[in-house]
Amino acid sequence: MFYLASYFVPFLLYYSLKNFFKKNKSDYLFYILIFIFLLFFIGLRHEVGGDWAWYIFTQLGNQESNLDKGFFDIPKDSKSDIGYLAISHFSLKLDMGIYGVNLFCAFFLIYSILKYSSLQRLPWLTIMIAFPYILVVCGMGYVRQATALGFGILAIISLIKEKKLYFLLYIMAACLFHKTAIFFLIYLFSYNLFKNKYLLIISSIIGILFLSIFFDMYKHLIYYYIGPGQYMSSSGYLFRYSITFISAILFFIFYKNLSLSDAEKNIYFINSGLVLLFSFFLFFAPVFLDRINIYLSIIQLFIFSR
Repeated sequence: MFYLASYFVPFLLYYSLKNFFKKNKSDYLFYILIFIFLLFFIGLRHEVGGDWAWYIFTQLGNQESNLDKGFFDIPKDSKSDIGYLAISHFSLKLDMGIYGVNLFCAFFLIYSILKYSSLQRLPWLTIMIAFPYILVVCGMGYVRQATALGFGILAIISLIKEKKLYFLLYIMAACLFHKTAIFFLIYLFSYNLFKNKYLLIISSIIGILFLSIFFDMYKHLIYYYIGPGQYMSSSGYLFRYSITFISAILFFIFYKNLSLSDAEKNIYFINSGLVLLFSFFLFFAPVFLDRINIYLSIIQLFIFSR
């Protein structure tokens, strides 16, 4: 019941404030209040999310043995995702535990959704679209990848605004929380890279650097998510991906009627094309498809908020 009521908070809050304040002030108050609400809703949850036990016993449990050490003294083999590890370490130092970690990670995901919604015609609708899957399922169930998604959304916003340096910095930040976020580099093809040799060189260096340093980890992921080592299941993946798939189809049908900059059109064209391309993994790598869907779900926010 609380979840259902929470779903309608953006709509009710937006139009309630609009009736009492002028537009600029009501918009400002809306973003402040909805940010606080979502931060507490996601960040202070208790024993909610598929990875809750894993984060408690694997991450924070291992961290307690390193609590008296400085962060850079922690054994290197425990630094699987250095950003998440750093937040876990300092959260324990501050005696905030898993709640401090979740609050910090939720901060960036929520901020990115609100930032993206501010670019849309109906910001409250964009937030409502993000609520069931991106904020609840991903934000509560896949903490590290959801944080990477938050930085990825900020990277795409930077690319739309033609701030290419910020785009690269946000992707690097995303990779600190989930190294699969190197995936977002593909959106650089929304620009003609070969006419910007410096951008091409920098992006190539970043890509090669991450692939070289984390080659074993990427090989591990390929083996267990696409290759013969698959053993995990992902119930509900068909429904979750079908929503993204429908969004992509709708984009290709109506994109000529949308008022978009060239950068936006190219970004969503790449996003939608990848959705169709990855659908071939539907029957032989469902867990991989479910995880990559997290990064592709941005097209949902764009299409259904229109």
